Amino acid sequence: AKKKLDLVKCEQKDIEQAKSFSEHYHDPLHAILAKKANAEFVITRDLAGFECCKSIIKAYLPEQI
Repeated sequence: AKKKLDLVKCEQKDIEQAKSFSEHYHDPLHAILAKKANAEFVITRDLAGFECCKSIIKAYLPEQI
C-alpha cells in the first residue's frame, strides 16, 4: 500500500465546531481535521475522548486494526 501525508489546515470554524462537542475539544478537533483529510477512521489510545464525536468519524485502538 502506498503511504501518503496530507496537510490539513486548522481553521477557526473547525475549533468552534470542536468546542460544540466538548469543552475538552482537542479530540473532537482531531476528528474534524481527520474528516477534512478524507480519513476513514482515527487510531487512538483514548477512545473515550472520541465518544462525543463518533458521528464524525470512527475511532479504533491500534490493536483493532
